[in-house]
Amino acid sequence: MATLKRTVLVFLILFAACFRGPAAAAEDAAKQFRIGLIAADPGQLLRDFDPFTEYLGSRLRSSGIKETTVFVARDLGQMRARVKKGKLDFILTSAFPLVEMEPEKLVPAVVALQGGAREYSAVFFVRKQSSLRNLEDLRGKRIVFKTPSSTAGYAMAKAELKKNKLSLSEATDKDAPEDAIVYTFAGEAINQAFRVIRRRADAGAFSSSDWEELPPKEQSRLRVIHRTAPITRLFGSFHPSFPLALRDAVEKTLLDMSGNGEGRTALATALNMTTFERLTAEDRSALQGLKQKLSDVVKP
Repeated sequence: MATLKRTVLVFLILFAACFRGPAAAAEDAAKQFRIGLIAADPGQLLRDFDPFTEYLGSRLRSSGIKETTVFVARDLGQMRARVKKGKLDFILTSAFPLVEMEPEKLVPAVVALQGGAREYSAVFFVRKQSSLRNLEDLRGKRIVFKTPSSTAGYAMAKAELKKNKLSLSEATDKDAPEDAIVYTFAGEAINQAFRVIRRRADAGAFSSSDWEELPPKEQSRLRVIHRTAPITRLFGSFHPSFPLALRDAVEKTLLDMSGNGEGRTALATALNMTTFERLTAEDRSALQGLKQKLSDVVKP
């Protein structure tokens, strides 16, 4: 009889574990809110986001989220790998990484304004004394992009050049056609500017906000030759596995941040953000159009 009781007890424990395992895992996941970003300098961005992380952490505890953390990927590949493994709950990024991570079915929910601006353009620039006047003049020249994950500083710029029937080749391609625009990456906007000023590249392309934030001395030595149509700058998207109830709590906290001094300070320190807004139907439609445009055009 004792053996039978022990057998029944073990069976009941195992039976209960079958139902409690996933629930326990979900409960553990709900205790974290993991934010993902991409930056050429992860260490600096992590420091910049400290007030933002602390603010969200203190506001989300009442919703059951015990810990809020930030992970900064070095590039799009590292970010995508982490998203695939379900190790991020909220991704704050521009449009191009969303296009590249479409198979992961991220859920765009909010838009972040930076410096009060909702949109930006890709800007093509040359030395002030350069004879180059338009995109057609870039045939056979050298251009420096920002990073391979940059929306304005790579994807939009490359798409604009291809739309104008201009071919591009990486600097490492020894078989590049003579009329191809040869491109490299510089990592930061200021590095792009210096390469053009010092004649290491004939032109550069980055965002309109990068242009506006250039030091006056460097900007005075450059000239804009082309701007693309504007697009939404920064999207906040949830991982599809993040619980819906918690999404609502996070979204409300983000939307309310600009309503108090502590929240505004935290936003400003993190990417010079000023406020979050809900994604509109127009935003979603524009994003779908961008996905089609960039996925068709940016790939070699």
